[in-house]
Amino acid sequence: MKFKPNGSWVVLPDPTINETESGIILDETTAAANAARSNILQVIAIGKDCTFTKTGDTVMVDPRTEAIKTEIDGKKYLLVGEHQLLGKWKGKKHHSGEDGKPNAPEMPHKMRQKIKQMKQRG
Repeated sequence: MKFKPNGSWVVLPDPTINETESGIILDETTAAANAARSNILQVIAIGKDCTFTKTGDTVMVDPRTEAIKTEIDGKKYLLVGEHQLLGKWKGKKHHSGEDGKPNAPEMPHKMRQKIKQMKQRG
């Protein structure tokens, strides 16, 4: 990613899912509610003032956080302040999939496959 956030901002992948595994298109309210449940994400980029986390860490974001949604290089991301991170995993990083999201229990295998299919469709 060529984008470098300012200050203590952290860039995370947008976990919003707009379509169910069975192909049902979700309205914005439902998609946003489902995204709020996906609060374990991998850090994509950090600002120069971040002291707690670094790029590649798997972090837990406060589910009440109202992140800034943005699109960078054609992909959707969230910008959150570092203070909105509740914690990170020590030691070995969680393995992450091609979509930049960790393969954590909160994201079932079928859901990861569906996200991958959606990204391939464009």
